[in-house]
Amino acid sequence: MKKLARFLAAAALSTVSAAAGEHLAPLTVQERANASHDSDLTGAFDNSVILRMHVQPSFRTSYAVVIEERGGRDYIVGLQFSPQLNDTLMRYEALKQAQTHGASAEEIAALKKALPRDPKDAKPDRCEVEIDAALTTKLSLVWKAMLDDARPEHDNGLDGTFYYFYLRDGGLMGKVWSPIPWSPAGRLVEIGEKMLAYCQSQPQTILRETDLLLNGRSP
Repeated sequence: MKKLARFLAAAALSTVSAAAGEHLAPLTVQERANASHDSDLTGAFDNSVILRMHVQPSFRTSYAVVIEERGGRDYIVGLQFSPQLNDTLMRYEALKQAQTHGASAEEIAALKKALPRDPKDAKPDRCEVEIDAALTTKLSLVWKAMLDDARPEHDNGLDGTFYYFYLRDGGLMGKVWSPIPWSPAGRLVEIGEKMLAYCQSQPQTILRETDLLLNGRSP
């Protein structure tokens, strides 16, 4: 975990010290209400969550990575549907859209046939790994710096991915849509994805990519 901590600290430094590029945008009142829950990822919105990255892709189900405080200890927790469950839920959403927009009985029957009996019972895979309080503090400072620097956004595209960030200290929230990878927001997203990958038991992959990134090369 020490190598992971060093990478996150280095990535954090480059994120908050960057002078140009894409940044987070503030949320509207309605967006703040919508960003405070996700019926499929309820564990990511508990009061015990210190910070969060909530990801909403255009053509996949949402997922999240958080730092959670529990019993005096801190944990990186990831919530993400397996590819099989992701496909199931996307079919379920397609069915609801078809019913809303007046699809034929044959089209709806075909979609229902592809679904399990209770698609709403599908649960995301959960991973967790304990981290030390010092790493939590460093990451919280990064989240705070980026959220404090939130700026009005430009127009978003039609497809892509929204990333929503939250910090419990101050109730700060912000978002970004498909950021450029080397921009400040892009680096923040990268930190969140590294946290999730580490939680999902890929330490060797993370360490290899970390070494490449710290030496100025792409993984």
